[in-house]
Amino acid sequence: IGDKDRMVFELLFEPCGVTENQFKGLVACGALEWIDLGPNISFVGEGKDQSADFLYWLYSGDVEVCYEGMSISIIQRCSGRSIDDPQSVGVFGDMQFLYALDKRNKEKRNVKYKRSEAKDASIDKTEENDHIYGDYPAATVTTVSKTSSLLKIDCVKLFQLMDDDESLASSVRDLLIKGLQRKVAYLLGVIADTNRKEYLSTDRSRYEDTASGF
Repeated sequence: IGDKDRMVFELLFEPCGVTENQFKGLVACGALEWIDLGPNISFVGEGKDQSADFLYWLYSGDVEVCYEGMSISIIQRCSGRSIDDPQSVGVFGDMQFLYALDKRNKEKRNVKYKRSEAKDASIDKTEENDHIYGDYPAATVTTVSKTSSLLKIDCVKLFQLMDDDESLASSVRDLLIKGLQRKVAYLLGVIADTNRKEYLSTDRSRYEDTASGF
């Protein structure tokens, strides 16, 4: 594998338990592709634009994360970041991927039930709970001012490999869980920083109002 592939293996895949042979399989089947995107290009969408076709990992450049039209944060990278780094945000498109993964698992369970011709209440319960597989909240991710380099992961090909390799499937789930943990920690930090700035701004305004009264 090339230097760039080696780098992403060590930063993103290996810490989650993906072996080098499994990673080479991802490369060989074309599941991984490096892309460069210019400024102001949305590559992950929310609402009707949601798609579970691809996952993305930011290697370099800057992207803006928005939810329901509101900017949440701008993330900048120079040379990638390890999934184990507390400042990592994992991959983009993970919520859509998890939705698709849930749906696939449900379909597999239904096929298994049909093959066994089970007609008990558990089937009815599964069918009645379709709403739990509704759309997950997802952000829009857009490149900002620079050309951004990203790893693009083909989810269809990834699913095919996961179907045949439970070890790989488990490692991918670990990768997603780690990424979500990093996102939550990152967003909590953003919220805390915003609240701190608002508090200081309000406190300063009160001081100025008090001072002007003398």
